[in-house]
Amino acid sequence: MFFTFFSMLLLHVLHVSSPCFFFTFFSMLLQDDVVMGTLTVRENLTFSAALRLPASVSQEEKKQKVEKLIQELGLGRVGTELMRGVSGGERKRTSIGMELIIDPPVLFLDEPTTGLDASTANSISTRAVMFWGCRWATRNFNSLQRFSMGLGSGDWLGHSRTLKCFLRSHSYVARAVSHTTQFTQPGWSYLQTVGHLAQGGTYVALTDGRGSLTVVIETMTHDHSVCIRPPLPPFNVTSQNATFQASIKELQVWRSQFNFKTKKPSFFQKLTPLTLVDGSFTLSVAEDEVYTLTTVTSGQKGSYPGSPPSARFPKQYKDNFDVRKYDTYTTQRSQPECEVEGKGNPPFSEAPNFADQTGVFEYYLNLTDPGAHSFTLRQVLTERPITWVADADQTISVIGDHQWQNVTVSCDVFMESVKTGGVFIAARVDKGGQCVRSAQGVFFWVFADGTYKVTNDLAGQTVLADGQSGTRAYGWHTLTLTVEGQYASGLLNGFPLWKNAVVLAPPNGWAALGTHSFELAQFDNFAVLAE
Repeated sequence: MFFTFFSMLLLHVLHVSSPCFFFTFFSMLLQDDVVMGTLTVRENLTFSAALRLPASVSQEEKKQKVEKLIQELGLGRVGTELMRGVSGGERKRTSIGMELIIDPPVLFLDEPTTGLDASTANSISTRAVMFWGCRWATRNFNSLQRFSMGLGSGDWLGHSRTLKCFLRSHSYVARAVSHTTQFTQPGWSYLQTVGHLAQGGTYVALTDGRGSLTVVIETMTHDHSVCIRPPLPPFNVTSQNATFQASIKELQVWRSQFNFKTKKPSFFQKLTPLTLVDGSFTLSVAEDEVYTLTTVTSGQKGSYPGSPPSARFPKQYKDNFDVRKYDTYTTQRSQPECEVEGKGNPPFSEAPNFADQTGVFEYYLNLTDPGAHSFTLRQVLTERPITWVADADQTISVIGDHQWQNVTVSCDVFMESVKTGGVFIAARVDKGGQCVRSAQGVFFWVFADGTYKVTNDLAGQTVLADGQSGTRAYGWHTLTLTVEGQYASGLLNGFPLWKNAVVLAPPNGWAALGTHSFELAQFDNFAVLAE
């Protein structure tokens, strides 16, 4: 449905007269991969070549095209000594290759960066590429950008750095995009009156087909219309009078003035309605303004409290994960310490401030324990998912301040895998995200076979201490890890288990908890104290 809809839009915007011409001139790749999992990379590309290339292309030429694409996309080797099969990124590159096999003059990519490193993206960019998703007032693909803004009712999708590049702050964006989202709904369509103003700027018109009309006008100057891909060519915008014609008696007017020079912007102001005379009206527009002219009368300017000031993570933090104990849910936050006490049903399933790097940690109602551990945090993934990057073989969720050095971490743990189970708490964890597999720190492990281990890395390759612990599955144990300077010590159920393990690196990092594999395990009464 999206492909047909998108292609029809391009037929209008690019003035393509025939749908047949579209399908021979353009190629489109959506977010969902089209790779057949039962075939290898080479077999997928060969199948696409056999299906889509004309009979005039010989088998040898098809084979050469396939081999060339495999090399361009870095798909010659799809596995390591640790991993077998095709990763999420390699699947995306294979899907791109299945489109590039026909050498399309233009390739449209939805979410193009997924699975592409810098080298691969550069090799693909030798072809003509349109990036679907570059938003706001730019001179490249204006109609498409206006169209994307009108599809939904959200204020913004994208990375915060993209917001800063265009409007310098989140408040600019929310109010500016409201010029479209408050006066349109999904299902509205663009009229053919989409174009440029004589002295710079653009306008679009949308309708619901039942008499409602919304016109959005923008006069953003070049330096305030930054788009990250590709850079904008020079253009000029100056103050002007713009005249429009419409068979309507009155239009509501909303205006935003950015006033970058005076630094005194005014956003989303409701002005006096425009009365049309003889079916036309003239509007005086200055530089860096956005107008909405509409028959919709439900627009509102909201007000929101300012964001709290930036601050470091509290050095003392506790969470007992009790979230359904009382009628309402409250969260207590204070400096220099912070304690989380749950009351009632939370509006989310994951504990605040914990950042899952591998695995999924969720609130859990422990019906088998009517006592102190009725409400816990549970790691719930039991199989390694298909991921975009080489995630760790262990599950891990980090919390706190990466600058922490001397730290005491404690937590009650509960293993649910007999003999093979294992859990840990950690300090000074130095890496996360796609680098979490190689994370270093101080990891205090206990296992269901009655042993413990202290390692300098998440993978467990560098062992600092090990021995017998007496820990078993289906029993609660309290772990305490203290790291001070170059030494670390650990307690089990309040008694010393090991001490003075030498820790040379890393010097600082987050606190963390996790499991030895993708297994069920529970955590309760987490606490951290940093100096």
